[in-house]
Amino acid sequence: RPGSEQVVFEIDSELLRMVAYAFRVHEIEGLRFQVGDALEGVRTLPSASHDVIIRDAFDGENVPAHLVGREMLDEVARVLVADGIYLANVPSEADMKAAEAEGALAASFFKHVALFVDPGQLRGRHFGNVVLAASQQPLPLDELTRRLHRAIAPARVVPVTSL
Repeated sequence: RPGSEQVVFEIDSELLRMVAYAFRVHEIEGLRFQVGDALEGVRTLPSASHDVIIRDAFDGENVPAHLVGREMLDEVARVLVADGIYLANVPSEADMKAAEAEGALAASFFKHVALFVDPGQLRGRHFGNVVLAASQQPLPLDELTRRLHRAIAPARVVPVTSL
């Protein structure tokens, strides 16, 4: 997002080196990278200081367990501004149990939670990544539904309350 101050926490310093070399991200104004664990990094951020937090962290095929739990969500909720949004990339089997569990946990921290799901995965056909969105303020679900329906890779919007 040009013009926004952004920080990326990445535990793998070699990956950061390769990304900086390949994509010249070090030249993007307002974007900084810190080597370190995401939970530890979020803990260093001031309260009510960020509009958006995105968790897109994997160790192999899974998200590290400490980035999925209550401790991480407590820190995320603390760091987000009142109308901030938390987005998380959630790998989930066809049964959607992981996404449902993470959505339910997020709902214990945020008033509004929704999942964005590939239609085939929603029908139980395959593994996939689900995007979780959470906020204290209402999410624009009608607009998101329209946009995702017309997207190159369509997705369905599933409010957590309807799971």
